[in-house]
Amino acid sequence: MKPRVILSLILAIISFFVGHAKPTWKAGDISQMKIWDQAFVVTRTMSAGAELEAVVAGMRAAKEVASAREGHPWTHKLDFDGNEQGTQRWLYDATSGEFTSLSKLATPIYRLDDDARRILNAAASP
Repeated sequence: MKPRVILSLILAIISFFVGHAKPTWKAGDISQMKIWDQAFVVTRTMSAGAELEAVVAGMRAAKEVASAREGHPWTHKLDFDGNEQGTQRWLYDATSGEFTSLSKLATPIYRLDDDARRILNAAASP
C-alpha cells in the first residue's frame, strides 16, 4: 500500500474512536465549568450545584444530530474541569442547543434537551 493510503486509514480509525466520544462523565466528576463568549471572555463559572448537574446530565443524554461541519456558528466555549480527565473544551451554539468537542478531527454534533438548554443559556447570558 502507498503511504498516503495507510495514513488515511489510520486517521479514519482514530477519527472513529475519538470523534464518536460524547461526555460520559457525571456531575461529581466535574469540579467546575467555565462559559466563554465569542469575545473569549468568561461570562460565568459554575462550581458544584444543581445547575451544573443539570447541564452535565443534559450533555450526557444528548442525541447526535449531525457530523461536524465547518462554519457552524458556535456562540460559546465550555471548559469542564474534572477530577480525573483534566480540562475538556466543548463548543456550544446557544441558538440551537448544539454542542461538539473541540477537536482537529471531525466530531459529532449533539443537541441538548430544552431544559438543559434553558439552564445553560441563562448561565451564559451576561
